[in-house]
Amino acid sequence: MKRADYLALSLRGLRRGMNGLAALLTSAAAMAMCFSGAMLAAVRAEEAAPCELTVTGPGYLAITEQTVQDIRAVDGVVDATGTVEVPAGLACAEHTASLTLVGLDGDYLRGDYILGGAFPAGGAMPWLTLTRAAARSFVREGDDARHGADYLPELDWLGGAFTLTAGQSVLSARVSGLMEGEDPVGYMDLAAARRILQSQGGTGAFTGVLVRVKNAGTAEAVSAAVAAMGFAAAERDTGRQQAWDARMREAIYLAAVAAVSLACAAMVRLTGAARDREGRRRRAEALRWAGMSRRAVEGLDLLGGLWLGLAGGAAGVCAHYTAAALAGLGGAESAFALTLPPALIPLPAAVCALAGSLGSRRL
Repeated sequence: MKRADYLALSLRGLRRGMNGLAALLTSAAAMAMCFSGAMLAAVRAEEAAPCELTVTGPGYLAITEQTVQDIRAVDGVVDATGTVEVPAGLACAEHTASLTLVGLDGDYLRGDYILGGAFPAGGAMPWLTLTRAAARSFVREGDDARHGADYLPELDWLGGAFTLTAGQSVLSARVSGLMEGEDPVGYMDLAAARRILQSQGGTGAFTGVLVRVKNAGTAEAVSAAVAAMGFAAAERDTGRQQAWDARMREAIYLAAVAAVSLACAAMVRLTGAARDREGRRRRAEALRWAGMSRRAVEGLDLLGGLWLGLAGGAAGVCAHYTAAALAGLGGAESAFALTLPPALIPLPAAVCALAGSLGSRRL
């Protein structure tokens, strides 16, 4: 028998029994595996990305330029900057907001910008970079405070004239950019922030240090090194570990769903084969009389299971990407908007194909 005829014969056998239900269960398993893998990959990528620590000190120990230099020299530290905080009010047109402006080195600032970019260093007029949350805090009297996640007040952010009020100081300011961020804060040049504080009688001394480390794995070692200097370091994003733990639990749950679905698909195929035992025996005898070897006859069922697993796996992968695209349309963050990295696409299809062949009943 030609190879093409043998393959066609194995596909023809899938029309019988309960293979349609088995394919549907296999597709569900592949979809669950894709989402599980996407969540695990996202957590691993975030763990490998740089993260930030906030360093503070006891009242008796001042944070100086030398302190910042010593922290920069710690193994695992990518960058560090001293910070000062300026409580301020901002106004533009009829919109106002009360924010904390953080003075830091402009070279330190990194992020995903919605508009513009980082503030320029120097200059007599303060330039500000605001987070999305800070931009959303601008309100106008009488406006409805309920808005979607992507809402931004209708202001000329990069060209408008802003008024900055800090204590008794009233200054003209401009916005250089808007960046993603859940904390309602603004950033400005360290020297400009110090001038504002000194104009109010303050010293402009550092109130903390922002530290960017290589990844989450090095954060603990850096925190220990900072503690040895007499200061305390803590992750700036305090809810990140909880989010990772929650996502890992979801990934494990989906992996369990995939395993159960594959087991059910195998049981469905076995049940269908048991119901059609006599018909299967007659077909096997007919094939043997036609000259096919016993091993070739047994291989038909295994090959059919392989085809079924591949088809179900491919359908599940397509369903995963479709569902992720639909979940991302709303704009809100969802674990089900994550997609499996393209390099891992063959994995769920291969697992489903293997499970389909192993779940086949031998003639």
